[in-house]
Order: sequence, then C-alpha cells, then structure tokens
Amino acid sequence: MDTNIEHYDFQAKETGPHLLVFGAIHGNETCGPKAIEKIMGQLKSGELELKKGRVTFVPLCNPRAYKQNVRQTEMNLNRVFKKHGNPQAYEEHLANALIPFVDQCDYFLDIHSFTAEGNPFVIQKNEDKVTDAFAKIVGPMTIMFSATDTYKGNSESVDGKTLGYAQSVNKTAVLVECGQHLDPNAPIIAEQAIMNSFIHLSLVAIPSDHVQPSGHLFVLERDMVVKPANGGELVKAWRHMDMMTKGEVLAFTGDNQPITAPYDGYVLLPKSWAEPGQEWFFLGVQKHDFL
Repeated sequence: MDTNIEHYDFQAKETGPHLLVFGAIHGNETCGPKAIEKIMGQLKSGELELKKGRVTFVPLCNPRAYKQNVRQTEMNLNRVFKKHGNPQAYEEHLANALIPFVDQCDYFLDIHSFTAEGNPFVIQKNEDKVTDAFAKIVGPMTIMFSATDTYKGNSESVDGKTLGYAQSVNKTAVLVECGQHLDPNAPIIAEQAIMNSFIHLSLVAIPSDHVQPSGHLFVLERDMVVKPANGGELVKAWRHMDMMTKGEVLAFTGDNQPITAPYDGYVLLPKSWAEPGQEWFFLGVQKHDFL
C-alpha cells in the first residue's frame, strides 16, 4: 500500500526547538495545506528566515482523502492515530507512517477545520504551563481542554487521536480548528497559527511581543454526545458555540427521547449528518478565563 508521506524540513544553523506542523489529517480540510505551502514558499525564497531550531511540515497527512476531497477513505485518521502492529485500513498505515514525525519533534501543531459554522478555536489536552502558553499564542480566542470526552455512558479514549498520542510521548501539542472548511479566512487563521508558533519558539527573528493574545481567552471543558443506535435529530440547526441552558432540549433520539443540556454552556461542533455510533455534538462549559 502506498503510504509515502511527503514532508519538508527546514533546519537553522543555531540549535533550538523542533516544531512539527501537520495539515490535512482529514482530506476535506484544506486550510492547513494552503497555509503550509505559503509559509514554505516564504522560507524557500528567503522572505522568511529560520534563525534557530528546526521545522518539519507534513502538508498532506491523508493524501488519498485529500485527492478525493473527503474526510477519510476507510477510517477516521484522527481516531486511529496509534501504532498498529497489523495495519489493515489505509488510515492505519498512514498512522504508522506519521507517528515517527511526532516522536522526533518537541512541539506539535495540528491544523484542522470543521463542518459547522462558527469561530475558530484551539484544543489542548495537557494542562501545564508550557502547553497553556503554546495554546494561548496560537491565535483563536477559545481554547478547549478535554482530558476525556464522555457523556451518558458514551466514551472516547484519547488513544487514537493525534493529541492523545503526542501526550503519551510527552510532546507539547495543540490542535487548531481554523473555522468552517470553506471559510476563506480559515487558511489565514492557519497561517497565523504557524507564524505565532515560530515567534513564540523564537525560531524567527521577530520579537515575541508581535504575538498579541486576545484580551479575553476562555477555556472550555467538553463532553461528547454520541448519536444513538436508533438515530435521532437535533432540535434545530445548532451552530458551533451556540449557548444552551441547563435542561434545554438539544436533540431527540430515534424513539423520541429528549437529550437535554446538563448545565449552562455551549453546543460545540454539531454534526446533523452523523451516523449512529458517531460523535454527534459536544457540550462545553466554561472552565476559567485566560486573562
């Protein structure tokens, strides 16, 4: 099976942190490849110079899905991102090919976009000062913290996700969701995330005060709702980050049982088209402010 992954390395003479940037873990998320190609062009032309450290870009983590403009070909790569002793699906082979890049880096930036309309955000799993600082400078105002994704008996392990794997091998990692797939601003958000990472890690000769964190960042803890086996419908076309009130009906199962909000908070990443057994939407509650 052809799982040759194109990657590009830029190495400065002075030692420093090694940053890894992934694009297109999901094939229909094009903002990462677009931003990576632009930044690489600037590095190749000399418009942007790496002063220290090393950067590795993987613009197309799922090349077959990218070519087909689909999320995945056989399996969700961001649910099977672990070492497979006997890989069967295409994305399992990809995971084996991509994992060594994570093993070798110090910092990891994974660039995504999403289906629902809404504002960009950052996801982090480790809760420590180094990861907090990295997540805070990426760009988007909202940071989601998710140690576990569980709700009403449904669970999803960190095992199988890019951030979960990075956490398991002690890497400083964040994932940036740059907006809706077709939003023309999504590649700009992705480019900003890469540049802010460069500045934060002092890889380029641009003062760190050029990164201006938003004045009001807040962190969400999130729970996941899985679509029941008997199906169901959302009560309305929820948008990402719509507010919800405790007790409010959010959806109905296939046998017309209501799913209600367990607390005041936000509806996150709703997928009205989700299949039974898949993640349907997330629920978030504000954890604390980053001021």
